[in-house]
Amino acid sequence: MVTSTELPHGINLADAKLFERNEAHEAFRLLRRDAPVHWNPGTEHVNGFWSLTKAEDVLFVSRHPELFISSKGIAGSGPRHVDVEAQARAEAQIGVSGASIITMDPPRHVQMRRLVNKGFTPRAVNAMEPRIREITNELLDRVGDRQSGDFVLEVSSQLPLAVICGMMGLDREVWPLMFELTNSILGSGDPEYQATAAKAGAVAADAVGTAEAARLTNMTGMMRMIGYFREQLADRRAHPREDDLVSILLESEIDGEGLTEKEILEFCFLLVVAGNETTRNAISSGLIALCEHPEERARLQADMSLIDSAVEEILRWTSPVVHMAREATADVVIRGQQIRAGEKVIMWYPSVNRDEELFADPYRFDITRSPNEHLAFGIGEHFCLGAGFARKEIRVMFEELFKCYPDIQVAGAPERLRSNFIGGIKHLPVTYGSA
Repeated sequence: MVTSTELPHGINLADAKLFERNEAHEAFRLLRRDAPVHWNPGTEHVNGFWSLTKAEDVLFVSRHPELFISSKGIAGSGPRHVDVEAQARAEAQIGVSGASIITMDPPRHVQMRRLVNKGFTPRAVNAMEPRIREITNELLDRVGDRQSGDFVLEVSSQLPLAVICGMMGLDREVWPLMFELTNSILGSGDPEYQATAAKAGAVAADAVGTAEAARLTNMTGMMRMIGYFREQLADRRAHPREDDLVSILLESEIDGEGLTEKEILEFCFLLVVAGNETTRNAISSGLIALCEHPEERARLQADMSLIDSAVEEILRWTSPVVHMAREATADVVIRGQQIRAGEKVIMWYPSVNRDEELFADPYRFDITRSPNEHLAFGIGEHFCLGAGFARKEIRVMFEELFKCYPDIQVAGAPERLRSNFIGGIKHLPVTYGSA
């Protein structure tokens, strides 16, 4: 077991405030140079973990699911001491464990993923483009001739939310609830979302401490979302529908057996949370990047045929998912560092997407970068199921946004999510300019 408590350059990647302050890229640059694989010690309550900051090493881990499993958790390093009884009580209270295909290993992962694959094929994505464009224009029409606003709340969060909720057959009136609950679940460490969740039954941070407040915020969000989908499943069984993702899951079988209610609930949970959070952040951060690089923005607006490569550069530059974790199943050596069975490794995608060995001039935002082999969607068996929709939504959003508001500008500092898991933008003040 690693016992060193020294952090290279004093950089602690477990500190979510590092990411909230937008200081992580400089930290990653130093770590790639001096400690590309290093041990990040834990605390009294949280396990330590190995940090991987280079593309070569992240590719190795991603391509060896037999050595590095997902079923022990994909976010963070996990609590040092697990109260099994308390965990069982919490899972019973929520109704699910929080597991889903994203935390499954072969062969079950492949079987479960195949159930919904047809809804995410290139053909399915292209078939949805007219609807994606329609939704985008509806959102921009709502902005109208207002001169300023919050781009996240008004525009970027609403498109992916509408797309995934529509694919699942969820009624429009519950879309705002799905947005709120996603924030509570993925933003549970952020004081703003803790305060929102407190109103729905969690305990305020100043009463229980920030770590417990984060746990309660997450749990409250999960309970409310799972409760909603449990009602949906009962209604769908009584009044069957066709073609939406919830109906597909209800009717699916693996080896002649239908999915359990728990499996369906966990799948619905993942689809909503993953289906709206990351794309909204890519759109928001993409607008920031284009505004911070006016020459590249001018190139794009002068020639929108560059949009596909611009989308790839936005994905590389923004890396909406900050990390994924895996647990080693056997002892393995990476760059001379001995990783023991049972230890967590964390793959840092923003660092990989600035790796000097993978990208020429990685700190230059270049909308025509080629090749652009970023890992914003991961790689291997857990490659993002919704990557095609994310690309399409980003593309359509900027095509329509620049048609309607060619002079849109960021008008103040973005408010970033306090998280080392999701690269979130909570609020982004903009001036829209003339429509």
